[in-house]
Amino acid sequence: MSTTIKEIGRLLSKYKPKVSIQENLTISNYYYLHRYFKDFNSNCLYVCKSSQLPKEINNINITNLLIILDTPLPTYLQSWDKYNLILLEKNKCSIYSLLEKLQDLICMDSILNHMTKNLIEFISKNVSLDDLLKIAYQYLENPIIIVNSCNHVCASFIGDSDINEPIWDEHITKGYADANYIKSIYYDLNFRQSISFFNQPIIVDYHDTMNHRMLISSLMKEKFNIAHIYVLEVNKPFSKIDIEILNILDKLLLPIVLRNSEFLLTNNTVFDSLFYYLIDHENFDKDYVDSYVETFNLDLSDNLFLIYIEDLKDINSFEKLKYLNSLLSHIFYNHYIYFYKNKIYILYRGGKDFKDDEKNFFIEFLKKNNLKAGISQCFSSLKEFKNASLQGSKAIFLGSKIDYNEYIYYFSEYIVDNLVFSFISHFNMDDLIDISLMNFINENNKESVDTLRVYCSNNGDMQKTSNELHIHYNTLKYRLQKIRDLYCFDIFDTNFIIKLKLSLLALNFL
Repeated sequence: MSTTIKEIGRLLSKYKPKVSIQENLTISNYYYLHRYFKDFNSNCLYVCKSSQLPKEINNINITNLLIILDTPLPTYLQSWDKYNLILLEKNKCSIYSLLEKLQDLICMDSILNHMTKNLIEFISKNVSLDDLLKIAYQYLENPIIIVNSCNHVCASFIGDSDINEPIWDEHITKGYADANYIKSIYYDLNFRQSISFFNQPIIVDYHDTMNHRMLISSLMKEKFNIAHIYVLEVNKPFSKIDIEILNILDKLLLPIVLRNSEFLLTNNTVFDSLFYYLIDHENFDKDYVDSYVETFNLDLSDNLFLIYIEDLKDINSFEKLKYLNSLLSHIFYNHYIYFYKNKIYILYRGGKDFKDDEKNFFIEFLKKNNLKAGISQCFSSLKEFKNASLQGSKAIFLGSKIDYNEYIYYFSEYIVDNLVFSFISHFNMDDLIDISLMNFINENNKESVDTLRVYCSNNGDMQKTSNELHIHYNTLKYRLQKIRDLYCFDIFDTNFIIKLKLSLLALNFL
C-alpha cells in the first residue's frame, strides 16, 4: 500500500506542521535519515531531526522530508522548489511516534519482499555471513552482529558511523564479550522468556552497561539456541519493520549457521561464553577468565577434569548431535557439555574420576556410537583448560595405538608413552630403538614378542610376568634365557630392561 505526501501532511495536522509541497508525490516507503545518507528516491519519505540532516542533498528530483526542528534548517533547504517539506516543532511529537504512524500508513510488504529476494540471491552465491549482514544493514540502517550461542562474534557490519558503544567495540574487536554484558543478557528474564517461549525478537535496554538499546533475536533449532542476532539502535529508532526483518533473517540464516563450525550446540549455561573463549584462544587473557569466574560466581576451583571425544565427522546431522547431547546430558547431568567442531568437551566437576554408574553408562554410550574418549589429568584452575584439552586429545591418540580395544583412555596412564612419542617426533628413532630388538621382533613369533613385552612392562618382575602370561615360572625363565643367548640382550639388567621398555613403546608409533 502507498500514500501521498499530502495525505501524510493531513495525518499529522493535529501537530500543526509547516507544510510546503511542490508536487503531490506517491510515497511507498519511508527512511530514517542520517547525515551520511546519499541515495535519495522521490517515492520515499525521509524522516529525521534537523540536527541529523546531511550536509547536502544531491538529488535532481524532488526530495520528500519530514523534519523535527531541534536546530535551524541548513541553508540548502531554502531552495524550496526541490523539496516537499513537512516541518514539526521538536516538542510536538517524538520521532518514535512519527515512525509508528508512518508504518501504519505505509505498507512494508514490498520492503520485506525486496530484502528477502536480495538475501536469497546472495545466499545462492555462497557469500559470507558478513556480506549477508551488510545487505541486512541496508534495511535495518543500524549496526548488526551475529554471535554463536556462546556470544562469540561470527560476523558483523557496523557501517560508517561512530556507534559510541564501547562494549560493542570491544566485543567485535576481540570476538568475545564483557562478562558484565553477558551477565545482563543471561539474567534478563524477559529476554530469555521471549526467546524460549515465543522465539520473537525483543528490544532490551541495559542502561547500566550500554549507551544504546538493542534488538535481539535467536536462531533456534528444536529449542536449542544456535546463534543470536544483535542490532544496535544507533542511526535510527527501532520500529515494527525491524522486528519483521529479523524474523526473516532468522529463517534465512539458520540453515547457514547450522553448517558453520563456529556455531555450536550448548545447553545455555553461564559457563558457555567462557568455554568458547578458553577453547578458541591459544593465548587467553587470564584477567578476563578471573573476571568472568568472579562475575558469575562460578564454583570451578578444584577437582576438575576434561572428557574429550573427537571424530564426530560421521555424525553429520543436527538430529544426531541432539540425540548424542541428550544421552550425555542424562549421564553427566551436573556437568558442562559442549559440541564444537566435530568434538565433544565435557567439563567434569567435583571429582577425580567417574562414579561407577557414570562410567558404565559412558562406556556403553561410546561403544554404541563407535567413539573414543580421552580423559585429562585433574586440574584446579580454568587457566589449565587448554592443556587439559590437549591431554584428552593425546590420550586418545596414544591409547588407540597401544590399547586399541579400550574406549576410555586416561592421559595419566600414558605419560611415559607421551614422552617417548615426543622424543621420536624430534629425534632419530635409531637413538632409542636397538637394531637387535628389531631383528628379534622380525624373526620371532607373537608368543616370544609378547613375553618380552610383558616382562618389560612389569619392570623385570618374573613372578608377576609369569602370572600375567599364565605360564610356569620356569617356562618364563627358559624363554628369557633363550632370548638373551640368541640376541645378546642383557635381559636381567635393570637399565637394559628400561631401554627395552622404551624401545617397545616407541615401536607402537611406527
